[in-house]
Amino acid sequence: MMGKLKPIGAETARLAGLLTDFSQKLRAGQITLDQIEWYLNKTSAERDWLSSGASASEDKGPFVLIHTVPLTVPENFVHERQLRSFFKAYSGQFSFAFANQALTDKNFSKATQRLVPGKTYLVKFFGITRRVTSDDCLGLYKAHNGILTGAQGLTLAYQEIRGSFPVGKWTASFDEKNALLLSDGSHRVPYVSRCSSDAFELNLGDFERDWGDGSCVLVFCDCSA
Repeated sequence: MMGKLKPIGAETARLAGLLTDFSQKLRAGQITLDQIEWYLNKTSAERDWLSSGASASEDKGPFVLIHTVPLTVPENFVHERQLRSFFKAYSGQFSFAFANQALTDKNFSKATQRLVPGKTYLVKFFGITRRVTSDDCLGLYKAHNGILTGAQGLTLAYQEIRGSFPVGKWTASFDEKNALLLSDGSHRVPYVSRCSSDAFELNLGDFERDWGDGSCVLVFCDCSA
């Protein structure tokens, strides 16, 4: 004697409907296998970020945390020589498609805060969901007790955890406006652009211009704070 059929749950029915819609779009060419593979290769946090704008009724703010990565500063880290040492030791091994030569220790000698050799920090990558100003980004640092490490922190993060930089985004490391290099009438914000899994650029943006949803903010946080 056959038992009673169990009622189909709402989530099961929803999944069945989504699978049917997915199959139809795949056959029609509206979704490609490359797009599916790209999405599945994202981390859970990155997928949450990509879908953060799906609900217009829920405002999650202009910044969304993508992921947090611990980073221990090497014992031989010297703030005053970080950029020179970085380019000498790492640009050959981890070469850039482009590296702005204005990123020098002299040009970024006014960094507000310095990283401590041997100390472990939490490095947070925040995605920008809508257009913001550089002052808005500085507010993000204050909200998370972030450390303004500028170019020194950015290059160290690339050196130690470059695989964590989001693909297809500019990841900027901010500092106070007056601590940044002033060039051609603009205060320059260092950023790393990750074009693909193994193609990076190191360049300078403008503090005076807004930042859109193609950008991220790199924030060093003190674990002991």
